[in-house]
Amino acid sequence: MEGRLGDARAPYRSPTKRREIVARRLDADRDCWLATSHPEHGPYVVRLSFVCQEANVFLSTHERRPAVRNVLSEPRVMLVLGGHADAITLVGECAVLPLDNVGGDVRERYVRKAGWAPEAGSGFVMLKVALTVILCSRSPGEHSDREIWSAASPPFW
Repeated sequence: MEGRLGDARAPYRSPTKRREIVARRLDADRDCWLATSHPEHGPYVVRLSFVCQEANVFLSTHERRPAVRNVLSEPRVMLVLGGHADAITLVGECAVLPLDNVGGDVRERYVRKAGWAPEAGSGFVMLKVALTVILCSRSPGEHSDREIWSAASPPFW
């Protein structure tokens, strides 16, 4: 099938077109894969709901999860949007925030998008990923310019 991830016959799409695709996915997708690493415990990947605000991605998880342990040791993370049409990877620096330290607008948007409400005092925290780079490609022809955004530019979403 032409146009699927890895298809060498897929037509080239400009970075502008791929930015449009990523903007739609950041708005529409509910979940992403969070990849973290720890010097002693190794890598850990978990699927979490997310919401974007400017150049930040917010995700909630329990403070006892390996992802939190890993981020406290190594804040560099990768977020990957699922699917078979594009390889979309967001790279950034992650901070662990108490829910009370997250603005009400972000929490409300998170609840609407994720379909559940993490509550203060329940052991849940918010992970705030300050994005540094976004990569998007689907074919070898797009690989050389797969970086479609960096923190040096204003967010396009």
